[in-house]
Amino acid sequence: MSLFSAARSDARILVVQPSEKAPCGNIGKGLAKRNATVTLVRAYENEPLPENTDVYDGLVVLGGPQHAFDDEAGPYFGQLMSLMRLFDSEDKPVAGICLGGQLLARAYGGLPHRLEALEFGFVAHQLTDQGKRDPIIGELPLPPLMEFHEDSFMLPAEATLLVEGDWCRNQIFKVGNVSYGFQPHIEVDIEIAGLWLEALKGGEIDNYRKYRGSFHESFFEELAADLRRLVEASGKYCEGFLENWLTLTGKKRIFRMPNRYTEYTNGE
Repeated sequence: MSLFSAARSDARILVVQPSEKAPCGNIGKGLAKRNATVTLVRAYENEPLPENTDVYDGLVVLGGPQHAFDDEAGPYFGQLMSLMRLFDSEDKPVAGICLGGQLLARAYGGLPHRLEALEFGFVAHQLTDQGKRDPIIGELPLPPLMEFHEDSFMLPAEATLLVEGDWCRNQIFKVGNVSYGFQPHIEVDIEIAGLWLEALKGGEIDNYRKYRGSFHESFFEELAADLRRLVEASGKYCEGFLENWLTLTGKKRIFRMPNRYTEYTNGE
């Protein structure tokens, strides 16, 4: 087994997964590669959220087809938003992805809302001036990132917009002390991206079936042909973010380690 110079983290990261259709992907792999201990809470299976942050150093909240403003579809949303703020108040970093990012915005007073259409595929974005100065993402090369959402959000008053899009403006933001919200799915690996492409094409996800007619067959063909290259570039961005984000836990150090993956636990 080859060795390489890498960042090892002793961080204990709580990952909340709201939907079976949006797994950890490259975020889970990247955390495991850095030897972080990952506790996975499958909220879609009604696994309970912790009441405090005591045994954790950071929090990741993944995506899902639910609406961030719909507490009936997500009865745990209120507790999860409180948990996000609690982590941040203790200087324990938070990363919210898609639905997770929308909930992070809502936790600080930003209002989630419907868009006029579905944003899907790998979309180019731009760093804002504040984004260029951000110590976590400012120096990362910014490739097209995967979008799959019909909702967006008003930016909280205290938040800083770091990355913006041409059609859907609010894409990546920072709020609180150490919390980052992402509209793009930076966690997608080739398996997830391929499944989502086929699911949208085949009308397999109820929430998004009505948008199928907005996408021509040529769109799916071109995306499929270029998918591996796009996912690889997005994966490098995810790696860079995790590398920097883990420094916020204060649990990171550099040394030579085997390239291996740990298994997720469900907190038991």
